[in-house]
Amino acid sequence: MDIISEPIQIIESGSPQEDSRAFRRCLSQFATGVTVMTACNGTDMAGMSVNSFAALSLEPPLVLWSIRKESGSLKIFQEARHYAVNILSDNQVDLSNLFSKGDEDKFSKTGWFKGKLGAPLLRDVICTLECSLENTIDGGDHLILIGRVKHYTRYNGTPLLFYQGRYGVANDLSSIMNQTEAEKNASFTSKYNTHLSLLRRLHYVSHLVSSRFNTQRQELNISVAEFRIYSWLNSQAMSKQELQACIYLSQEEIKDALQEMENRNHLEYITNEKIHLTNSGREYAMFINQRVKSFEAKMIQNIDKKDLETALRVIDNLITQAKNA
Repeated sequence: MDIISEPIQIIESGSPQEDSRAFRRCLSQFATGVTVMTACNGTDMAGMSVNSFAALSLEPPLVLWSIRKESGSLKIFQEARHYAVNILSDNQVDLSNLFSKGDEDKFSKTGWFKGKLGAPLLRDVICTLECSLENTIDGGDHLILIGRVKHYTRYNGTPLLFYQGRYGVANDLSSIMNQTEAEKNASFTSKYNTHLSLLRRLHYVSHLVSSRFNTQRQELNISVAEFRIYSWLNSQAMSKQELQACIYLSQEEIKDALQEMENRNHLEYITNEKIHLTNSGREYAMFINQRVKSFEAKMIQNIDKKDLETALRVIDNLITQAKNA
């Protein structure tokens, strides 16, 4: 007997040719790991965050990834003949953001060393693959680079994930597949208290709460980038560079979000390339803010007021300490 279940809500659908941004959002439903591709050709160095990396073959050992044909780093990756795949750990969001920028001086801002084939290898990643460039294949607006792995190194750690325009972490479900919801919560809390550091706890709760709010964000039909930009611009005007530093998303995601908001007449550019919300933009930002407050009220309704006040003080102190570190 077939089980009839409630249909999953459709957020958006259509032709990729008619709306490339919506198509990109659809593709972002597929979670990937996060890598930084690095290469060195003489004194010229290139590094870029990439989530198009994939294993291709074991015999021979081949991997692939893609790069935009317009990328300023393409020439270096083609002429270097060797490149490295650096697979990031779940505490390297800042490193991913660093290498997603157009800054030419990225390598001076992080630790690295030369690998066996000459390509820069980043420190504290969970895996490096040193490759020779085997072949390139045309892939529309991208070029697909196929590499033959010559040397690999695997380190202890867990991977950084990326989906729906945001970062995430992996959770092991194998041990809790058959547990009740209460047992799952108890099991997680026990494991959580025993093994996770303060930073991992903060990262996890931020990710978990954001995931719970995601349903309401989807009802508003706005992307993660749009949601964050409305929040920041509601309090002050900012440049694109300032936005990227605050919301931890790629330049591409920010560009698309700003275009969508501009199409709604919610943005205006006044002076010094600062982006402002229009009157209608501020009204919409306030509407979103009310949704957030309502959501938060439900989340904390069972938390003791004194405990909540203590938690907020601790978080505020951590913010201050982090800024002054």
